Amino acid sequence: MRSTHDPHLSTRARYFLITLIALWLLTFPTKGVLFQLSLYLLPLSVLALKGTRTLLREHAPYTLLPLTLLLCLPVLVSEILYVLSAHTGFSKEPFSAFWRLALFPSALATACIASGVSQKKLQYMLLGIAMLYAITGLLSLMTDMPLDGRDWGGRAAGLVFNPNPFGLLMAAATLVSVHLLLGAARRGEQLVAVIFAWVFIVACLASGSRSAVLGLVTTLLLMLLWHCRKLYGFKPRDYLIPLSAISIAVITLAYLFTQADFMTTLTQRFSQASRGDIRLEIWTYYLKQAAENPLLGLPSRAIARFPWGDTGYGAHNIYLDTLLRSGLIGLTALLVCIAAVIRILIASTNPEKTIALPLLFLLCLFGLFSGSIYSNEMIQGIFAIVLSIAIFSLLDMRQQQTRMTEHDVGRSQASGSSESERRTG
Repeated sequence: MRSTHDPHLSTRARYFLITLIALWLLTFPTKGVLFQLSLYLLPLSVLALKGTRTLLREHAPYTLLPLTLLLCLPVLVSEILYVLSAHTGFSKEPFSAFWRLALFPSALATACIASGVSQKKLQYMLLGIAMLYAITGLLSLMTDMPLDGRDWGGRAAGLVFNPNPFGLLMAAATLVSVHLLLGAARRGEQLVAVIFAWVFIVACLASGSRSAVLGLVTTLLLMLLWHCRKLYGFKPRDYLIPLSAISIAVITLAYLFTQADFMTTLTQRFSQASRGDIRLEIWTYYLKQAAENPLLGLPSRAIARFPWGDTGYGAHNIYLDTLLRSGLIGLTALLVCIAAVIRILIASTNPEKTIALPLLFLLCLFGLFSGSIYSNEMIQGIFAIVLSIAIFSLLDMRQQQTRMTEHDVGRSQASGSSESERRTG
């Protein structure tokens, strides 16, 4: 899909943008200096290059502007009111929300269009990078050598800063693998997709993240229901490679479940939820704070964290966290943004909507029990990918409408000319 404006970028500029996209995909699960570099350099490069700047300006009124109003303006209002009442200086929170939730997704979509990175290529890049994280996470767990020096109690995290975001990345990569499997035309592609899905499922279970496992299982069932007609059209030989690979995966999972440490970790994690998780205490604690400023909320620096250890716990719920930071106005705006993205994807003819919708649904489910859309880089990263696909879809729909309008105008003019000639004759 191309914009009505051709960016006319040089080959060097295109490769530079591709490098920044790949660097961001490689580093957003781990934070760090390289992540910060790609996070800021990619939008700045899009703004600096004339072609991409013009392209971004074309779609900003219906991409960047709505994202800013819905996801960033409530945080800014909350910050301004707090500064006026507490007589203190501004924090970087509103700027960070704008950059990560509005400008970066818009710049990512623009950079992909300008550099020729299709939505499918973006998914392939994500899978390759997720496989790297999956292998390091599983190896560090099996060798009992945490890469970051922190013991997560038999839970896999690898290079990622926490097992829960690691589980989310593995769940998202599983959905992408299944999406590519259902669209694969060759047996080799099917085999690779199934192997990737098998590794990601094992890694997701090894993370011990209940929210990631719940989101993955639920979303996978919905994906299969969505594709049930396509599955009915498969011939028996089409199932040969997937079923063989799934059989190997089942044997592998059965072996893992026989291992004491692996089984004990999963049992403890899910039995804790049935007995009553600490999240209930966390949510009660933060709901009391939210009730004190229900309309506009407070900046994160004014919110007392749940006392636990040295740093305390966050809200462990993106909706409650949004309610705390920007009140009912911010929470409503977030839900409107999610609903708008769903509406755009459903209305579009973009085939990649069949992966964007499951990824968004996974985020919504995962967010019920963990994370923050304002401070969790893993959630922000996957959300940026979903938004970039939605922006692709929106631009494509607008181009189709423009072509249809031009076609109707041309037909009307041609009809008018014929009528005039007939009358003259």
